[in-house]
Amino acid sequence: MAGPPAGHTHFWERAAANGITRGQFLTRSAGTLGALAGFSLLAPAVAGAKNAPSSPKPIPGGLHPADLGLPVPPFPEV
Repeated sequence: MAGPPAGHTHFWERAAANGITRGQFLTRSAGTLGALAGFSLLAPAVAGAKNAPSSPKPIPGGLHPADLGLPVPPFPEV
């Protein structure tokens, strides 16, 4: 009693039978991923910081280029 062969039809064989090629699949997949990535650029970014401007906070003890062995500019820092 011989029945249908065991196993499955390979994805690309089924896809080709339905009219889509590997190139079309990859192109559509890349387009979909690009569109999903692009949607995140359309939404406004929400920052977690306060709206009030603030001055930069210096590092306690400071850091000088000479401490790292880097050349020191001849002009004073502003």
